Amino acid sequence: MQQDLAEEIDSRTQHIFDGLSNAVYRAAKSQGQDEYNEAVDLVFSILDGLEQVLNDQAVLFGDDLTLADIWLFATFVRFDTVYATHFRCTQKRLIDDPDLWRLNRHIFQVRGIRQTVDRQGHAHSRDGRDVADGAYPGVEGFHGGSWTRTGQSDTG
Repeated sequence: MQQDLAEEIDSRTQHIFDGLSNAVYRAAKSQGQDEYNEAVDLVFSILDGLEQVLNDQAVLFGDDLTLADIWLFATFVRFDTVYATHFRCTQKRLIDDPDLWRLNRHIFQVRGIRQTVDRQGHAHSRDGRDVADGAYPGVEGFHGGSWTRTGQSDTG
């Protein structure tokens, strides 16, 4: 199946990189409010679109994981603890989108993936403060939620 969808997978992967993975860094490095707003609006527009895709399917292309899903996971794994907190992409958390959070948990549980993720390291800011313990006002508990449960209402 992946070979049949190669062009579409490449296109979606590029879309994720430009509109999400790269845009969170543009938000963080923005020099003005308009530049910041543009980047953050793009981030959440992409997340909303991905949520719509995942409403009816388990992964981005039906039932089989593809490079696009793994690429997305590389951003998702840091979203609530890094991008939302340090980069101020705070319109909502990843965990607030049930289908995006489900995909994140699904990929995290794939054999060999969990061992590559340093969630504890992601919870610490560059100056050593623990984001998970509320080091930043207004973002307490941002990385909450189980990474292994599969229930629909998984918020804690």
